[in-house]
Amino acid sequence: MKKYICLFIAIALIGGVVFSTGCNSNSSMLGTLGIIFTVAILASTGGAAAPVAFAASVRESVQAKVYLSSVINRGNVKIKITPMKTDSTVAPATTLDGSSTTVNNTQNQLSGTLHVTVPDSTYTQFKTEVIYSDSQNEAGSTLIQSYFSHDPTTNAPQQVVDPNSTAKAIIYDQWKGTSTDKTLDTFNKNLDAASLSGQIQDLSKKIEDNLGKAADSGQLSKYSPTKDTDVLNSASDLAKVVPTKTTTGTTTSTASSTSTATVAALESSTLSRNTLGIVTDSVNNLQWYYEPFFPSRNWSDTKTWVASLTVDSDRWRMPTVAELQTLYPTGYKSGLIPMPWAWSMDPDFYGTPPATFAFNFSTGNSVSLQNGVTADYGLAVRTAFLLNIKSATVLSSNPDGTKVYQFVAEAIPTGTYKFDWTFDDNTTFSVTSDVATVTHTFAPGAHPILVSLSNALGKVLTSKTITVSIRDDQKLSNSDIDKWRAANSGGFGTTNDNWDISKLPDGVTFDMQFNAYSVPDKFIVVYCGNVVYQTGWRGDSSYNGKPAYPGGVTSPGNGEQDGMFVKIAGQNSFQVTTIGGEQGTAWDYSIRARKP
Repeated sequence: MKKYICLFIAIALIGGVVFSTGCNSNSSMLGTLGIIFTVAILASTGGAAAPVAFAASVRESVQAKVYLSSVINRGNVKIKITPMKTDSTVAPATTLDGSSTTVNNTQNQLSGTLHVTVPDSTYTQFKTEVIYSDSQNEAGSTLIQSYFSHDPTTNAPQQVVDPNSTAKAIIYDQWKGTSTDKTLDTFNKNLDAASLSGQIQDLSKKIEDNLGKAADSGQLSKYSPTKDTDVLNSASDLAKVVPTKTTTGTTTSTASSTSTATVAALESSTLSRNTLGIVTDSVNNLQWYYEPFFPSRNWSDTKTWVASLTVDSDRWRMPTVAELQTLYPTGYKSGLIPMPWAWSMDPDFYGTPPATFAFNFSTGNSVSLQNGVTADYGLAVRTAFLLNIKSATVLSSNPDGTKVYQFVAEAIPTGTYKFDWTFDDNTTFSVTSDVATVTHTFAPGAHPILVSLSNALGKVLTSKTITVSIRDDQKLSNSDIDKWRAANSGGFGTTNDNWDISKLPDGVTFDMQFNAYSVPDKFIVVYCGNVVYQTGWRGDSSYNGKPAYPGGVTSPGNGEQDGMFVKIAGQNSFQVTTIGGEQGTAWDYSIRARKP
């Protein structure tokens, strides 16, 4: 496998930078063959790079760069971009020909400018192909390709064209067939929902291997994955699994007091990359994003870049060494994470001056380097799907000591999901909605609850176990007025205390002292069915940014709140719910009733 065309094709704005990937000319890894490009809409007169109003037609001006292997002549390569409507109507394609005299041939590099004419704003789909031919008289064969959607009135996202995008493009052609109402956007949404990343990766590997065989036998100009019967059959099988209508889900709520829920573990799958360049690791529930144009940064600059990253919303942070190890060797060797080094957020304060850890994807080891070193690239991580129990409150207390609890849960990112709840008495609830609300009755004691989050096609995205602790009522009498009364301390999970204040006179004011110590905890006070005070996550600032603490952590862990509420006639109890974020936490709090 020594005859492959290139490592990367980078397409950038005219008048801007032609972005180099840092690859060399003798790459033999077809798995990293690809295109990274950004599209800007220019007026047909060649106006500014900012989006402009449409005239009769507009022109997308882009620059292309191809790194060739030493045995490939630049005249054998073409890059073809075809604008399309959603009904498959196509505009004339624009081709960058390697044999053109306007093309540079420096360091085995094919580069030049394409002017892609878009007749009007209804042409929102584009097909990009890399074509190879041994002769100028041959039509040539499409080696890799991609479809992407783009609203021409906005800035286009970065796209990647490689064997993986080729696999998806072939599946799309099989899925769409001759239909004019099956859109690319619907396909992409339903493809993600179908959770076929593992099968697509297998098809991508098949395409890569077959291209390698064609190159080794000198038949590269006569072979194309789009004409490979084996590839087409595999793509057809996968296309049948992808729904043909947008999957939205419906809102339902069911309960069973006898069935035992079985919640599937995360399905094992390989890494996959979407059209925004985000790499998803569904096994470890992580998403990765790297700077597509690979500038070297030191640790401080990388931290600043990650903090400002807004690709597909936010929540991005620097990775830990343990998280970076999950990418070794699969992520780097697959080409999905094409960088040899990356900074971690783990500090090494023992160096002089203090240093930080960088991770070496070639060896799988972390190395302590000074902050000023710049032999690295920006790499950000976030939790792919986050299951957040927004609140857990007591609706009522029963004479037998049981309490009716209400849970409200949401997913990040927001959307319609299926929330499955399994309680320790084998009761199950399933709620399909954007926010899940369920109720359950608990006896005093500690109760583990398993909650899982699934997409519209039933794949479990993530799950977590929470614990609810119901304790005997705390009672206040007249002798407790103007004194601090300590509650029993606690730890991990959700703990609910009901405070009986029936013996106290109306008009008494209530205060609270709390201490979450270092591991963050949250305190919520409810009176008359309303939240009258909540602390947010309180603890050591070093926990800020961890996915377990959405909204961030406020330091210090201790504090006091006076005047939370005043007792009114007929309202003789209030609840304090404490949420311990993770194992090993400890907390305590006290309540004071003051005379008016």
